[in-house]
Amino acid sequence: SVARAVDEARPYRPLFPLGAPERD
Repeated sequence: SVARAVDEARPYRPLFPLGAPERD
């Protein structure tokens, strides 16, 4: 489920600080 959340958030990664989206 975690991997799915990260995959769905991929288009929004530029909106978050570096590293934050990858920690999910």
